[in-house]
Amino acid sequence: MGGALADPTNCGSINVATITTPGNGIQISSGFVAALNSFDDAVLTYDVSSTSGIDSVGLDFNGTFEGLAISQVTESVYSGSNLVGFARVSCAPLGCNRTDEIMLGGNYTNLHIEKDILVAAAYGDASISIVDQTFSDAPEPASLAMLGGGLLAAAGLLRRRNKGAVKA
Repeated sequence: MGGALADPTNCGSINVATITTPGNGIQISSGFVAALNSFDDAVLTYDVSSTSGIDSVGLDFNGTFEGLAISQVTESVYSGSNLVGFARVSCAPLGCNRTDEIMLGGNYTNLHIEKDILVAAAYGDASISIVDQTFSDAPEPASLAMLGGGLLAAAGLLRRRNKGAVKA
């Protein structure tokens, strides 16, 4: 973290809370602010685990900028030492993209997240006050089996109904 016109000045000013809507995850909140030739850069790391597995990670933030500035969150998702997902959301003079979803291409019970929160301003200001992180659990095999069985039953009923309509 750095710059005379940057905030927060220490990690104790960063709050983390659990969120359950929409989805399960965490909300990181603070007054990340940079103005007039300053920057604030915080790297947060944490581990996530799920008994049913995680197949996607959502990232959303409320970054803003004015003038020549940027607010940005970069996220790397690891399973062990393997990078399994990456996203960058930002709001800057070239446009704003505040939301992204990382499809992991697999089902992971343990993940390590590295999140880089950056606000920087050469001329103007940038801010981020909330970063939401959500995790989508992969369906359990029993749930998938029930869903598959239900779809087969529905297909059978439709097929039986169509055969009856043809005979009549």
